[in-house]
Amino acid sequence: MKAVIVGAGIIGCALTRELARHGLDVEVIDRGAPGAGTTAHGEGNVLVSDKGPGPELALAQLSRTLWPSTIDEIDEQCGTQMGRLIEFEPKGGIVVATTDAGAQSLTDFAARQRLAGVAATALSHAEAHEAEPHLTRDLASAYLYPEDAQVQPVGAAHALLFSAKGFGARVRVGTEVLAPVVAHGRIVGIDTITGRIDADVVINCAVPWAADVSNRLGAPIAVKPRRSAS
Repeated sequence: MKAVIVGAGIIGCALTRELARHGLDVEVIDRGAPGAGTTAHGEGNVLVSDKGPGPELALAQLSRTLWPSTIDEIDEQCGTQMGRLIEFEPKGGIVVATTDAGAQSLTDFAARQRLAGVAATALSHAEAHEAEPHLTRDLASAYLYPEDAQVQPVGAAHALLFSAKGFGARVRVGTEVLAPVVAHGRIVGIDTITGRIDADVVINCAVPWAADVSNRLGAPIAVKPRRSAS
């Protein structure tokens, strides 16, 4: 089975590696360079502290579990040169509240998270300022989330892609989707500015541009990008 993945950001690169290592014939395309779009502007946070119980938290917990093992696998497969391009820092995080109402909300939120398996520990004022000396002195409550981590996204995307190539995946850059190739009522490939690519499966990983790609493929989805507040 051949899969074509549209978008070589960190999501597309991770999926390319996963499918290739399970034996699929995979080609990932991007109109620019791998990791040069949204991935290059991301903070790389792997956080459980900001998610309440539900699917998003479950995905974050899975991601937090998979990153260290994935780095080890890439080290073993490709050598430490590529594996250590993935700068993974399991540094934890502290969430604080500065009002009594905020403190109660934070305490209730942490309690719900703990029921979902998240490690969340209440800190005294002294403990919080010892852990982070630059914290505000207007502190009503603080919780330590030791599972919070951060990954350098561009290096991670390139390392994932390098690993995927080791499993036979191919990369085509400077390639923009134009239209679907349809036969018997289903997509069997895509037309691009560099030519036709046949595929059994076409996967849209264009992230903020996913709506545009889906429109071109004749299967519109309502994805709307938003600008970060930071």
